[in-house]
Amino acid sequence: VQYQGQEDLNGTSTQVYSYTSTVDLSGDTVTSQVKMWVANGLPVRLEINGEYAGIKSKTVQNITYDPSIKIEAPTQ
Repeated sequence: VQYQGQEDLNGTSTQVYSYTSTVDLSGDTVTSQVKMWVANGLPVRLEINGEYAGIKSKTVQNITYDPSIKIEAPTQ
């Protein structure tokens, strides 16, 4: 994983990271270039450029969190 710096995303300051993922699936290689934007410790956007069996794909995912959901550690 490589830190790419800070970037404004829709008015929110984010930290940007990138990495390459390579997986062997029964002799065929799947390679993906991933770029991830993180705000407040959570991913808020992913861009994935991949290739499998000579077919290229691009996936973009924008992530929105529901602020009404609260997660608390259990008390003992």
